[in-house]
Amino acid sequence: GGGISRVENVRVENVSLDSATLSWDIPQEFDSTKGQISVCFKKLPAEKYDRGNCSIVDVYPSETTIEDLDSCAWYEFTVVTLNKKQEKTYDKHVVKQFIWEPSDQQPDNLPDVEVARGMSNIMAVSWNITNIPNDTCFSHFTVCIKKSDDSYEKCKKKESFKTWMVLNQLELCSNYSITTWTSTMEGLESDNQTLYQSTGNS
Repeated sequence: GGGISRVENVRVENVSLDSATLSWDIPQEFDSTKGQISVCFKKLPAEKYDRGNCSIVDVYPSETTIEDLDSCAWYEFTVVTLNKKQEKTYDKHVVKQFIWEPSDQQPDNLPDVEVARGMSNIMAVSWNITNIPNDTCFSHFTVCIKKSDDSYEKCKKKESFKTWMVLNQLELCSNYSITTWTSTMEGLESDNQTLYQSTGNS
């Protein structure tokens, strides 16, 4: 066989407190004992062009375990198939994964949340996670916005490494309530907090 030219179904399995196993499938038409891939990982948030820590692994057996990861953090894993000259091909797979130890604990500390009054009909919500104790672990952050005289609420859920969010297409000259909370991979939610902000008039 001519070695490998692509892998499929790259996924993260067996996540623990500080490690993750990356697995992939090898299409049947390839000789599964040959070929290598580049495996990179980086903790998020990270610069777009930061490749992270990379290593070259044999495509078979079709898994590799990455250790010494930080707990309670999002990581991005990138797998690129290499050709016979060990050059990267166009077969690239990117997977995001939260590293954590499963828990039945509700997150109890909320980040400091700020709502910046936007220009006209836009607001920005940001959260500062530096004040969070280490034993509080959450994977997602939810923001819901509702016009004060309206029952319709619009919600957005983000991974916790993204520390800000833009709320747009709001109505001018209106008062809004913004409710935020955190949640875990198990779906347990913290208490929420509500802030109030109004939009501009032009």
